[in-house]
Amino acid sequence: MISDIALLSRPVRTAAPGSVIGFERTRLNRAAGPRTHMLVWVGASLTMLVSAGKRHP
Repeated sequence: MISDIALLSRPVRTAAPGSVIGFERTRLNRAAGPRTHMLVWVGASLTMLVSAGKRHP
């Protein structure tokens, strides 16, 4: 089972690199800025946490 600390820290830790990539894209005048990339990365992290939390008996 995944600890409570992991449940809270993983989405927060994935928001940072997603934002950095988004800021880089904004700097190069491309679509999908920091907010979009951050949300995609956090969503992917949450998806993985949900799938890791399911255990079959």
